[in-house]
Amino acid sequence: MKTAVPPSRGLALLAPEAGLAETVRWSVAHAVLAPSLMNSQPWSFRARVDEHSGTGTIEVYLDRDRVLRHLDPTAREAVLACGAALLNLRLALHGASVGSSLRLCPDPATPDLLAVLVLRGRSREDSREWVLRDAVPRRATCRQRFESGDLSDEALDHLVAEAAYEGALLSVLDEEQGRAAREAGAIARTRAAGDEDYATDLATWTRSNLDDAVDGLPGWAHGQGLFASLEEAARLRRGTSTVADDEAARELQEPGHLVVIGSSGEDREAVLRAGSGLQRVLLRTTALGFAARFLDEALRYADTRTALGRVAQLDHPQCLLHLGCAEPLPTTRRRPVADVLALTETKEVAP
Repeated sequence: MKTAVPPSRGLALLAPEAGLAETVRWSVAHAVLAPSLMNSQPWSFRARVDEHSGTGTIEVYLDRDRVLRHLDPTAREAVLACGAALLNLRLALHGASVGSSLRLCPDPATPDLLAVLVLRGRSREDSREWVLRDAVPRRATCRQRFESGDLSDEALDHLVAEAAYEGALLSVLDEEQGRAAREAGAIARTRAAGDEDYATDLATWTRSNLDDAVDGLPGWAHGQGLFASLEEAARLRRGTSTVADDEAARELQEPGHLVVIGSSGEDREAVLRAGSGLQRVLLRTTALGFAARFLDEALRYADTRTALGRVAQLDHPQCLLHLGCAEPLPTTRRRPVADVLALTETKEVAP
């Protein structure tokens, strides 16, 4: 007899009698909890299921309307985020005992179709996967101060293995490499500070603490109070925001480890795999009781990205993370499943 899937914290229990369509909705609810640049959520899903045969497909698309045009002109960061969402989706399906096979970038004529999951058969979730799936709704990007406490060498080795499981690479930076990585980030931040197009992108996705939007980044995520959050978008457009400066100054003094996630190439498939590897690292970090902060400014300019890759000894760096110990924050809001999923289901046997 099929039993109820153990609930991930913050997500509903999947009932034992749930059909494939409901299972897909439940799995997409996990997918949308992936991180993305300014919480832009640049993904959409199309699914077709046959309840009688227990088969179907889920297609994962890049939503170009949610790509930040100036901050992410090649959509590299958006594709990375979609790779993270794809990992969450696979973990949830596996947890619901739904077997699947994955095809990445299956149609060159449809470049925004990033992946297709073909649903068929049954699978059994092992404890290692359950730990990651359970961390999905608890993972949140850390933007507050890190406390004392650090990951062990054994834990860092586990993170390297998690990235490799998806075909990604992870480089743990030593103290000297960390200083060089921060220098590349400082150069990029200085350059971005005078870029009106960058400021416009940031302001467009900045939300006040009173805003009920289901996307974008609220002020409280940066530790801002109500009045500061109400002014932040206007400050960004005027070039007077202190958030980035405060975070940069704090970053220089805090404990923790810097790690760089890399890919095997710059093609869509390689970046998707890096995104899935990144998400495995983030989920394992969460499961271990630690937090992660994104430090991606250096990756947005060709010269500083090259410099970061040289420091990390990676040809294709995709993400720089600061890992450490911090009090957990609530996750930022996400769009409802109904807004991101187009689902077609067959309920009756054809005559």
